[in-house]
Amino acid sequence: MKPKEYFEVVKGEVRERHFWKSVRCEFLGTLLYVLFGCAATVTWNPDGHDPFKTPRVSASFGLVEFLLVSSLGHASGCQLNPALTVSLLCTRYITLFRTVCYLSVQLIAGLISSAILYGLVPEYSRHHLAVNEIGLGVTHAQAFGIEFLGTFIFVFSYFSSLRRKNEKLVPKALPCGVSITIAHLFAIEATGCGINPARSLPPAIFHSAWSNHWIFWIGPILGGIVGAFTFEYTRDCSIQLRNPQDRTSNQLVYSLQSKEDVASSLSLNTEVPAEQNEIIDEL
Repeated sequence: MKPKEYFEVVKGEVRERHFWKSVRCEFLGTLLYVLFGCAATVTWNPDGHDPFKTPRVSASFGLVEFLLVSSLGHASGCQLNPALTVSLLCTRYITLFRTVCYLSVQLIAGLISSAILYGLVPEYSRHHLAVNEIGLGVTHAQAFGIEFLGTFIFVFSYFSSLRRKNEKLVPKALPCGVSITIAHLFAIEATGCGINPARSLPPAIFHSAWSNHWIFWIGPILGGIVGAFTFEYTRDCSIQLRNPQDRTSNQLVYSLQSKEDVASSLSLNTEVPAEQNEIIDEL
């Protein structure tokens, strides 16, 4: 697409009321996700002993993700994660302008939710509250790999939900919630399971915990991008096996959103392929 055409698409997004509604929903979703997810990490026992912390935190993040995608997915796609947003940009699902707006509200919402949580918990539970830290004996390379893989499985599952047609059998929100739970069960003992810079940054700011913080940005973002392109590659292969002549663009309808926002979601193509029209009709 030529720069002039691209800017026309962005101008269309700016003028679209539903676009700004999606930005507000992204703010609300991220605030609730970080607040209720991180709240599960609070230790309410003064002696600090909590044998059920890992399964509780894993279930909390997964269930909150499931509920929010079910509630807000139609409006904004319910990304809630800068790593996922960047992955959608790299695979041309969303425009750079939408990416910047989403990243801004995600980080702001994360800061606000952390401030709320900090004010709700008792003082003895505030020490390094919800801070992502590398576990004892875990190397930098291992922590990076764990964050990479945890985000990979989440983003790969999210992308699969964009193409899911039989929602009565498997709701679109289910792969997202389950993958978040799996990622936490896998990573929480080693890194606290960041896999989301909007979740990792606010506690680091509140507690000045910047040691190895780069891992919780670079690992998730790279893992998300690789997960996104891996899904796109497997999808392209399946299309080619069904019909070798069908080589449509990888720009798909952002089908977690409603019809009103499809035009801005198809931000890098001016013409909608027939395959995408079929998906629009199903929304």
